[in-house]
Amino acid sequence: MPRRLPRSALVLSVAAIVLACASTPAPPPLDGTWAITSATLGGKDLPVTVFGNSRLQLAAGKYVFQNDTGEYAVIPGTQPAAMEIRGQHGPNAGKTFPAIFQLQADTLIVCYDLSGAARPKALASDSGTQLYLVRYTRSTS
Repeated sequence: MPRRLPRSALVLSVAAIVLACASTPAPPPLDGTWAITSATLGGKDLPVTVFGNSRLQLAAGKYVFQNDTGEYAVIPGTQPAAMEIRGQHGPNAGKTFPAIFQLQADTLIVCYDLSGAARPKALASDSGTQLYLVRYTRSTS
């Protein structure tokens, strides 16, 4: 006759599975169309009008911005949240940019190191650096 597990063992097993799933954070939902609302490079604000109606498209690990396309990968378990951007076609072909980001509702803030040297430590663009800080809002168009 098969032996039955005590009910408490079953409850603990289910709880362990739920905790294991909860402790593995899902990647942020970055996919979508994003409009630039502000941009700073090396501590200097850039007028958003220079971007016109350009939108950043993110989908399934790929990005498109104007004539620049490539891949991005979120690096799990990092604080602040981190990603790598790898240009494939256009002006950034063959370049890799370490970045950090923050996603809150429909606002995405990304700080890229355009020198490719090191991942930024904070969402800031200090004078004399090649840190590019961009604030995007999710676009419906």
